[in-house]
Amino acid sequence: MEYIDGSYKKFFIESYASGYNFKFSSWDGSAWSADTNVSLPNTNNPNNIFNYYSLQNESEVIAEPGSSDWDFVFRKYDTFLNPPGQYYNVTGVLHNPNIEIAENDEPSGMHANPDLTFSDDINTIGYNWKAFGGTGFVVDSDKAFYIKYTDNTIYRLTFTEFSGTSSGDLTFVYEDVTASLSIEDISKNVSFGIYPNPSTDKQINLVYDVNDLSSDKNDVAIYSTTGQKVFQTTLSSNQGFRNKSLDLSSLSDGVYLLQFTSGTFTTTKKIILK
Repeated sequence: MEYIDGSYKKFFIESYASGYNFKFSSWDGSAWSADTNVSLPNTNNPNNIFNYYSLQNESEVIAEPGSSDWDFVFRKYDTFLNPPGQYYNVTGVLHNPNIEIAENDEPSGMHANPDLTFSDDINTIGYNWKAFGGTGFVVDSDKAFYIKYTDNTIYRLTFTEFSGTSSGDLTFVYEDVTASLSIEDISKNVSFGIYPNPSTDKQINLVYDVNDLSSDKNDVAIYSTTGQKVFQTTLSSNQGFRNKSLDLSSLSDGVYLLQFTSGTFTTTKKIILK
């Protein structure tokens, strides 16, 4: 390895089991120094993903935040492009292996019930959310990425700007869509969910799946926090996945309780109107 100051190091990994065992030596201009042997156990940095060692300082270093303290690395890296059928240096995003990412094309915004396939491949977001347009980069803002954590919290992220590889400056927007994608299993026959919540325009969507045709009662009632019923509607009892839009513009800003009833099953969710 050649360093920026013109010095050279020779590095050799001898074994790996519960850590790394390696040796290195330095070039003095005419000969190599005696080998320095190092054993670097993984237990030294339990909160980090990688081990780091400085051959120049001859010591272990911590060069990253704890694995629970970051989600993405924005950087240049080499990846295989086809075409041109070779490894190429790109600017993109790598993610923490402790989270999962799903990609979805959404030209009309977030889908009511997106079909998402999550992956733990750290380059799932990668570089192709942008393309060079001749005079600058064009960002594909229709490409949405869903980030799922181990506690099943889910965020939706889209990129809006990329200034180019010279600066690497980029802009993205994100929101917590856990409630939007969460469909509660009320029973083995009925599932139910609400999105968006909170609602900034007082328009909400109900998604529900009725698998039991014997249920002839599917309705929604909304109550104020004082217990007053302020809205009620009946839902289709046809079997299968359904999506129902509700216009709640007649209600004041605030917190309400939405009660969904299907046959003998009832669930209540808090909704926020702004």
